[in-house]
Amino acid sequence: MKDMIKRSGENIAVVEVEGVLAEHPGIVEAAVVAVPDKLR
Repeated sequence: MKDMIKRSGENIAVVEVEGVLAEHPGIVEAAVVAVPDKLR
């Protein structure tokens, strides 16, 4: 739960997003960071 991003009531696992990004051939390394959204 520690590495989760909460977006509009939905929990998103940071490790899953990083894994999808890492599958792209043009990406060597990825890091996902949560940023507050002014609208939500």
